[in-house]
Amino acid sequence: MTRKRIVALLTLLLFAVLVVAFEKLVPRNVASRPLAYAKESLGLEASLPQTTRELLLDDRAPMTVYAIHDFAQENMIPEELRERPRLLGYPILTSREITDPAERRRITDSVRSAIGPDFDVDCVFVPHHALSIRASGKSATLLLCFRCGELILEDSSGGSANRRIDSTPQPVLDAALRRR
Repeated sequence: MTRKRIVALLTLLLFAVLVVAFEKLVPRNVASRPLAYAKESLGLEASLPQTTRELLLDDRAPMTVYAIHDFAQENMIPEELRERPRLLGYPILTSREITDPAERRRITDSVRSAIGPDFDVDCVFVPHHALSIRASGKSATLLLCFRCGELILEDSSGGSANRRIDSTPQPVLDAALRRR
């Protein structure tokens, strides 16, 4: 073998090792990363706006789970969805009022345990799920994008936040939407 071929093979081998190492170190989907460190963080829920925190903890507060179209910009919404009711600008595809306290607790527990620190990753926010919680004249709306792992929340007191969220609530929300 010539020296040139050996150098080329070694370069190719080094490149392959770097690609494998990069794949192991940097996950493709940010939302798939577990947020165990966030779950153990003692002040995390306290960092949510107070109204949102109170409503997430109130097992009696009425809740609605939504499947929403992934874009709110008018030019990105298909014609057949433009007349649908909207939630923070996003067309509602389907929704379900959660009346069973155990199911509501299951949903809020899965969301609360999946919330992480401030969101700090660049992405295109395309939520497919949302929650609306209301009680005693207060309300909170949570938009969840499991593709990039971002949660945007707004509440009636003017509180808002962007947080990371892992993907563990997705099957819980999907199951809630399938039940009738």
